[in-house]
Amino acid sequence: MLYPRAFNFRPSKIVIEQSRAIRHNALVRWILTISCITIVLLATAGFLLTRTRPTHTPTTAPISAAATAPSRFPSARPDVFAPVVVTFPDLLRLLPGMADARIADAPLSLNQAARIKIPYHCYICPRGDLWISHPQAPSAADLLAELAKDQTHLCREQVVFAHWPGGPAVRPAIVIRDPRGAFQLLRKDRPPVKLDRFDYLWNAAMTMENSLVIPCEQGVAVVSIDAAVQQSYRQLTNTTGPTPQVAVTGRGFVAWIPSVRPDQYAGAVARFIDGKWIDGFAAGDWAGPFVHLIPFADGSVLQLRPAAEGRVTLSIVTLEANMNAGNPVRIRELVTQLADDSADLRNNAHAQLVTMGPAAWNALDALLPSALPEAQIRIQEILKNRQSPQLGRFRTADDRVRVIWRLLDGGIVLLAEGGVILDPTDPEKSLLSPAWLVVRPGRPFEILPRALTRNLAIGSIDVSAINGEWFVAEPAEGARILFGQELLALTDKSNARYRQPVGVDRRGRILLAPMDGQKFGHDYLLIDPYIADPTPTLSIWTMTIDKGEVGWDLANWPAVKSGQPWLLMPDYWTPLKGELLSAGKTPITRTTPDATFTQIAGLPNGSTIWSSPAFLELQKPNGPIIRQPWPEKVPTDVVAAVAGNNLLLLLHPNGAISRLKVDVEKPAPFTLTALFTTDVPAITSVRRMWIDPSGRVCIATPDGRLVIIFTDQKIPPAMLDLIPASELKHSRPAQ
Repeated sequence: MLYPRAFNFRPSKIVIEQSRAIRHNALVRWILTISCITIVLLATAGFLLTRTRPTHTPTTAPISAAATAPSRFPSARPDVFAPVVVTFPDLLRLLPGMADARIADAPLSLNQAARIKIPYHCYICPRGDLWISHPQAPSAADLLAELAKDQTHLCREQVVFAHWPGGPAVRPAIVIRDPRGAFQLLRKDRPPVKLDRFDYLWNAAMTMENSLVIPCEQGVAVVSIDAAVQQSYRQLTNTTGPTPQVAVTGRGFVAWIPSVRPDQYAGAVARFIDGKWIDGFAAGDWAGPFVHLIPFADGSVLQLRPAAEGRVTLSIVTLEANMNAGNPVRIRELVTQLADDSADLRNNAHAQLVTMGPAAWNALDALLPSALPEAQIRIQEILKNRQSPQLGRFRTADDRVRVIWRLLDGGIVLLAEGGVILDPTDPEKSLLSPAWLVVRPGRPFEILPRALTRNLAIGSIDVSAINGEWFVAEPAEGARILFGQELLALTDKSNARYRQPVGVDRRGRILLAPMDGQKFGHDYLLIDPYIADPTPTLSIWTMTIDKGEVGWDLANWPAVKSGQPWLLMPDYWTPLKGELLSAGKTPITRTTPDATFTQIAGLPNGSTIWSSPAFLELQKPNGPIIRQPWPEKVPTDVVAAVAGNNLLLLLHPNGAISRLKVDVEKPAPFTLTALFTTDVPAITSVRRMWIDPSGRVCIATPDGRLVIIFTDQKIPPAMLDLIPASELKHSRPAQ
């Protein structure tokens, strides 16, 4: 067998490089294979973790201790966003200064009510419920599903309108505004519906059966919220001008742009009836322009048209013939009341007959011969509307009538500069000039309350009517509300920017916004009479007895004398049977090497309080004297002082009161808690300052003033009835 010859094999350079390439490619393939397997495993593990772990929805506000509050909306997964602000008390705990607020069962007076600043969007719906948006509240969809019976609703979205249909298990249809400014209609168990427009004026929106009627910047929109939502819009103008107005007339409404000149906004009138807009309506009697339209109960409309020299012309036009014909029985009752002994009853019956419109005229014709003389005069005055329409039961001395304020409910305040005749039976003596008339939907014409007319200054104040309340807003006085025959201040200087009334809810809470014209703000002031104002307040009643005396009796009840002397008891006046005391005591002084101290008060435990220009001293009974420099910002010139268990009130002659807390166990026993400088009477001389048996602080002065200070922020209702509004001030700490 032959074998090949052995030899030494030495591969070439090319062979070596090919071998290296083969080995390198194999290594790369192994690395790529392992990498792919690793990626697949990691992706699978991540997918499984995502499926088994809940996600977290971040909140836009920090979670505070209130997060432990129970929720009406439990979550099946503990890590999912859980609402923190579900009820109104939840919200209060998160607001500055309101953590310890308590909601009372009975309302306090408005002067004692809390002023709560809410930095979130707020809204009061037509039913009188308060809606507040908060980033830690339930979603609007959850809120509709679990709507509480409470009158305050909190949700994450901004609620701009809520419509409550009838029915026992009622759920509202609400409109929310999303962060981009778009609006959505939400209903329980139905998908949301995006609304078409961005320029809705929700503060003037209203409901008509099951539709929303919303004025816009240049027209009016209608949103039907039946099973299938339908939206329609009618353009009234192409320019920026007055807000479109709506007058509801039976089965529909008339929309128009108000005018002040005969040549302005002509033709800008539209009619909506039976679910649709009517084309070609603005013609003939409805060609416009109009200052205002006032529907009557029978389907006719009183038109106010602009005329030359600031005058208006009046005409009555039938829109829906005899939609609600006058009730003969009711007309007969009202005709009888036209001759009643009560002037209010006569005027009210006259006003109601006028609002019935032409449908009542034939019945009044038939009743005229048998009516009493005064009733006949008033019937004849009503029937004059056939030839010469008038403003309700009022006939103007001339035709100079102009609109001064337009109200959010579609009403107006008119100024008849030449005056109106109040009583047709005595025209000469009943002329009221000038006359301010109020026209509001569904109500007879009326005279603006005299307490308002005394304060009106056209151009510098705004007048608002919400439900049955009247508000006045002006830069100097802030917001005020008409209460009886007085205008009560709703805000002080620290809250004067909140002058725009937003609404009054069913609990009597008043919502104010800054007067800056913003549509969707996040800054509101809520005046809540069910929560005591947490701000320290001194209610101060100052009586000045001209040509009389002030003092006290042996039991320390405050007393006044101007003829018969009287004692002021806890909530009533009673004749003083004993002697009126009015002589003050000589102050007790004590001199030390560095100062002279005057005894200014005593504590129930027997301790006494002394003052000098530089120091306050607390002298315990049979104990040491604790000296402390005057607290910072406290005036040192004390006219008089009074102490309670742990309260020291210092009266200063410059019109200020210091309230100090006294703690006899501390090395520095005096702590300033409030310094009151506004609405404090300036008193330079005091006969006596003391606490009466009911706990009120009383001050008697030589110049005939008796000052009563209520320190607990509560004045009994019966006591409030005794105090004239002009004599009561509510002092708050200096800012």
